[in-house]
Amino acid sequence: MRLFGNKREKGVVGYFAGHADGIAYIYTAHDGRTVLTSAKDQAIKLWDIRMFTRPEATEKFTSQIADDYWDYRHDYVPTRHQNTVVEVDEEDTSVLTFKGHILLFSPPGVVGYFAGHADGIAYIYTAHDGRTVLTSAKDQAIKLWDIRMFTRPEATEKFTSQIADDYWDYRHDYVPTGHQNTVVEVDEEDTSVLTFKGHILLFSPPVRKNKTIF
Repeated sequence: MRLFGNKREKGVVGYFAGHADGIAYIYTAHDGRTVLTSAKDQAIKLWDIRMFTRPEATEKFTSQIADDYWDYRHDYVPTRHQNTVVEVDEEDTSVLTFKGHILLFSPPGVVGYFAGHADGIAYIYTAHDGRTVLTSAKDQAIKLWDIRMFTRPEATEKFTSQIADDYWDYRHDYVPTGHQNTVVEVDEEDTSVLTFKGHILLFSPPVRKNKTIF
């Protein structure tokens, strides 16, 4: 991985070497100095962009990368990358190395479901941690979700079948009697982390007791 300079420092400023195969994903943190990379060698590495790899070491890592090409979107992981033991070279300047996962490519489509609301969702808020979502629905409930915790397909069908067929517009109509209960009752198949009730869903961001959840 290469770091390029600005207009004053043109060209490559430094290198970050440590992966044994091509990088598939790069995430830059908001602190301005931390980078996370996920590569075809089935390793995730955390980098501090102030810590470059020596040029000589960079050449060594580059020469060790296998010449045989494989596509992680379609092919099986080669045997050489199936080792889950973390072995870090002394010239590897990454801060941390994680292994034990499998890098896959999912084509566009449904990855998972989050079921628990008893009526349509009116508002979705995604937190900046990359894994938390807040939903406010017409059932007068606010739910906090962890996107790593999907609902089972069978349970998803159960929740869908329980949603009322009668249509009502929360922007103009009164809340139906069935949604006026302020007691929190969570189904055992509901994978939400927290459920909040006691507010009224209006045509505005979700609010509970005049205080926003986030």
